[in-house]
Amino acid sequence: MSIHLETNQCQALDPFSVSMRSGRRPSIAPTKSHRMNSFDAFRSLAAFSTVLVHCSISRQMLAIAPLSRFSLPFFVVSAIYFLFRSAMRDNQRPLVDVFRSRARRLLVPFFAWNAIYAGLSVVKHFFLFHDEPDLPWKSIWVGSAHQLWFLPFLLIVTSAVLLVIQAARSCPIMRIPTAMVLAALGVVMCYLPMPAAFVHPLGSYYLLERMFRMLPSVCWGISLGLVLMGRDLDFERDPRTRVIGLTLVALGIGVLWMATVNSGPYRMARHLSGIGVLLIAIPPDGGWITMRLAKLGRYSYGIFLSHLVFVEGFLAVASRRGIGMSWELDVSIFVLSCVGATGLTILLMRFNGTRWLVG
Repeated sequence: MSIHLETNQCQALDPFSVSMRSGRRPSIAPTKSHRMNSFDAFRSLAAFSTVLVHCSISRQMLAIAPLSRFSLPFFVVSAIYFLFRSAMRDNQRPLVDVFRSRARRLLVPFFAWNAIYAGLSVVKHFFLFHDEPDLPWKSIWVGSAHQLWFLPFLLIVTSAVLLVIQAARSCPIMRIPTAMVLAALGVVMCYLPMPAAFVHPLGSYYLLERMFRMLPSVCWGISLGLVLMGRDLDFERDPRTRVIGLTLVALGIGVLWMATVNSGPYRMARHLSGIGVLLIAIPPDGGWITMRLAKLGRYSYGIFLSHLVFVEGFLAVASRRGIGMSWELDVSIFVLSCVGATGLTILLMRFNGTRWLVG
C-alpha cells in the first residue's frame, strides 16, 4: 500500500500523543502553536473526565456523569481526524511504518500496564482482603483494568482508517457516497441493541462490548475525514467551527441528562458530544486558561493509563475501613486520583527507562 505520512505527524494520530507540537510548521496552520494548545487543553479535560467516570459511584456524582461522557468518543474521533489530516497533507511515511509506530506506542504500554494492574490486584486482595484475587486470565488480552481495552481498540481503528484512506485515494469518486453511508450507519449503531453474547463484564467478550459501544464515533469520524479529504483546512481557523461544536455539546449534554442510560438517544448524544468537543478544540486559542490546561495535555496518556491505580486503591482502603459511599468520598477520590496520576506520570516521564510507560 502507498499511504505516506510524515514521522512527526504520525504521532498526532494518537490523541494522547505528547509530540503534537513537533515537526515543521505547516502552511495551512500559521497559528499552529495556539491550535495545538487548544487541543492539548481539551485532551487534559478528557483525561480527567475519564477519571471522573470511574469515581462516580454515589447518586450525586452519577447525576453529573453526563458531563464526562464525551471523553472516549473525543479520543476516538480525534485519532481518526488527525490521521486523515496527515494524509491530506500528502506526507511521505509508508503505511507499514505507521502501523508499527502505533503498535509499539499502544501495545507495549498495554501489556506492561496489564502486568502492573494484575500485580496490584494480587497485592490488594492479599494484604487488604486476605482472599484470592479474581483475575480474568482467560481474557487478559482485553486488559486487567477497565480502561486498558481502549489501547488495542485504538490500534484496530487506526489500521482500519489507513485502509479506508488507501481506498479513498484509489477511488476518489466514492468518498462522499461512502461518507454518507457511514454517517447513516453511525446513527443505526446508536439504536442497535447490544448483542447478548457481548454482555460479559471483564470476560472474554469485554473488548467486543466496548468496541460495539464506540462504533458510532468510528463511523462518524471516518465520515468526517472522507468529507474533508481533498479540501483545504481553513475551517480549523474559522470561529464558526467552535460554535458548531458548542451547539453539539450543549444538545448532547441536555439529551444525556434526560434520556435513559444506554438508550438510542443517549448513545447518539454521547458520541455527538465527542465530535462537538473536537470541533471546539480545533480552532486556535491562546487564552490564559487554555495555556495552563495545555501544559497538562502532554500527561493525558499517562493519566489515562495510571489513574485506576489510585482510584481502586482509595476505594479498597475506604471499603476496608467501612467508609460508606458518598459524594464527599467520590470527590475526594477524584481529586486525589487526578493529582496522583498526574504526579506519577510526571515522575515516570523524567526517566528514559520508564518514559515509555506513559508516552
